[in-house]
Amino acid sequence: MKVWCIAMMSVLVWAGSSSADEFIKIMKVKGQKAIVKLPSANFQKGDEVKIQSGLFSAGMTNNGRRKYRVDFDAVLGQTSEEVAPESGDSTTSSGLGLDTDITFGFNQGQFEYGPILGLGYSNGERDTGTVTKVTTTSFDLGGFFEYNFKENTRGVELVPYVGVQLAYNSTSTTSEPEEGDATETTSPGLTFGIEGGVKYFMVNDHFAINAGARFTNTSLTDQDSKKTTTTEIGLFSGVGVYF
Repeated sequence: MKVWCIAMMSVLVWAGSSSADEFIKIMKVKGQKAIVKLPSANFQKGDEVKIQSGLFSAGMTNNGRRKYRVDFDAVLGQTSEEVAPESGDSTTSSGLGLDTDITFGFNQGQFEYGPILGLGYSNGERDTGTVTKVTTTSFDLGGFFEYNFKENTRGVELVPYVGVQLAYNSTSTTSEPEEGDATETTSPGLTFGIEGGVKYFMVNDHFAINAGARFTNTSLTDQDSKKTTTTEIGLFSGVGVYF
């Protein structure tokens, strides 16, 4: 039977019990609600406590886990772009890129996953005999999956992890040559990314500082069948809220 408990945060020591035994003392009962004394203070209002055969079980069904998360990260990195037209030589450019993304995730302790929304910006130069300034803005919509090397539950301060991302990408590219008019193209494609980092709960059990490194590869094809491949290696930091 499961009951919802309002915990009075105090420790009850029973004489003659072994160190492995844990007990609760029922103070007041009304329907399926009870006020109890617990042998542990690691509870919060609304936690669900497991009862088996009328006896208190040390295991808790819900309260040891940060179930959901909202994350905001910013990535600063070096980008490299290669453009391959249907005919003719490929051209390359490189520059500094800034990307931001927002994730809403489900935390299963060892694993975290969910949707991701990203926005990116980069600028650089392409040398094809004359220098062309290249500016790109991008939009990503997809999903992510992360593996935590330490289970991400309440009370754990430092969680190292690795993760992958896969998203639909739409990129707008503006090319401004030294001579002549600027041109703009929009290309759809896919973005794949891998990252590694840590989640540090330095303030409390629900607010994390994120930091690490990320690699992404984006493959695009525009309306003229011109293929563009962009890679980025960068460092990221951000904040996460778990609830």
